[in-house]
Amino acid sequence: MICKAHTINNKILTIDNKAVSSLIDPLNPYNLPPFSIRFRLVPGTVYNPDYLVESVTEIDKANGIWQIYVPHTNWSLLMHEIPDLLEIIAVNSTGVIAMDMFLAGNERLMKVPLFDTSSVMSMVQMFDGCSNYLTEVPDYDTSNVKYFNAMFRNCYCLQKAPNFDTSNAISMPGMFQNCTSLEDVHLYNTSKAQNVTQMYAGCVNVWRYAHSFYLQMANQTTPPAQHVETFKDCGINTTRGRNELSLIPADWK
Repeated sequence: MICKAHTINNKILTIDNKAVSSLIDPLNPYNLPPFSIRFRLVPGTVYNPDYLVESVTEIDKANGIWQIYVPHTNWSLLMHEIPDLLEIIAVNSTGVIAMDMFLAGNERLMKVPLFDTSSVMSMVQMFDGCSNYLTEVPDYDTSNVKYFNAMFRNCYCLQKAPNFDTSNAISMPGMFQNCTSLEDVHLYNTSKAQNVTQMYAGCVNVWRYAHSFYLQMANQTTPPAQHVETFKDCGINTTRGRNELSLIPADWK
């Protein structure tokens, strides 16, 4: 598509929207510098940074917009339990290798964007306890992630399990434990998984695919050795969910 606009001297300037859009990095649309995070707090809140944060900038006081610079490859615990955190607006996380508990315990968090997670190897409890408003997360690049332990535990409002590449996952216990708004069990690649304990435990409103996921794991070349309560109470609030749960062996639930 070609859009036209007049310059001051009435000469026509043409802009190729497609060419312009191709210059925008979808993983960093705000063109943040490396190791930076822009986020929104309840307006009027004073941000008290983690000790790893090297610099803090208040971008827009009226709207509670802040930006931080964190020149480290381990972002574990970086933004956990910030009582007035509402939204992560943009992130430049290229090169970050660990995000354990990165956003854990942020009960008021409503929205997170897509950002670069191609180097991340561990996402343990990354969103654990983001309980009251977070309904979805983007399909992050998780191709190098090995540890998904309790990643979304107690995210009561999460409505859909993201489409992650879990081909290298070895540990997934409690990944969606108590995600009471989930309706589907996602058929993740568990070919290398050793521990799926309580992975979908407490997902009481699931209504499909729990049995299919059990069959997939039980019949793979090396079934997960640890699978206690993987499907405990999964689907008990729905008719089909209860029927599927009845088909899963007791040692998986």
